Amino acid sequence: MLDRFTMPNIDRWVSVPADWLAVRKVSPDLITVAGFLFGLACVVSIVYSQFALALSALAINRLADGLDGAVARRSSRTAAAAKAGGYLDICLDFLFYAGFVLAFALQNPDDNALIAAVVLACYIGTGSSFLAFAAAGGDDPRADLPKKTFYYLQGLAEGTETVIFMLLCLMLPTWFTQFALVFALMCSVTLSTRIYSGYRRLLTLE
Repeated sequence: MLDRFTMPNIDRWVSVPADWLAVRKVSPDLITVAGFLFGLACVVSIVYSQFALALSALAINRLADGLDGAVARRSSRTAAAAKAGGYLDICLDFLFYAGFVLAFALQNPDDNALIAAVVLACYIGTGSSFLAFAAAGGDDPRADLPKKTFYYLQGLAEGTETVIFMLLCLMLPTWFTQFALVFALMCSVTLSTRIYSGYRRLLTLE
């Protein structure tokens, strides 16, 4: 829902460090992997209730997620390298998203385990709906946004909403159950609309 406002600005927000890294020929894939490692640090920090440390690790993870694409667009990459980088990026993103929720379940299983399982199920639904659309040869549903290797079908819960959910959980961890319930409902709406709009769009393809 909010990605239409944030995604067009990401490249501008990270332009200075992206230029610096691109000139020094730093691999976008290396940035992706480094960001994922900070994501793992965030997950471990949550398990041990070190939420301030987890918040710092999340900030670096999300910065890397914006930088890798910006650096890739400034680099001379083959089409195959761009697709491979996009594939790596989305795989590691989903692993981190799942690990984040799992960490709260491990941190406080009595209160968080059930709703964490619900959110993980929603992640499977929203993730598979957009990946299945891409695998089916769907057209680009976000042609008005900067070039990316993968695009989400629009929905109520997208990348920006996911980051907001994570920030709220880390700043107010005792409210995880409430935040997760609202987020799960948003993901459910997104899943429903993606399946419907994806199916309708694929019917129009030649």
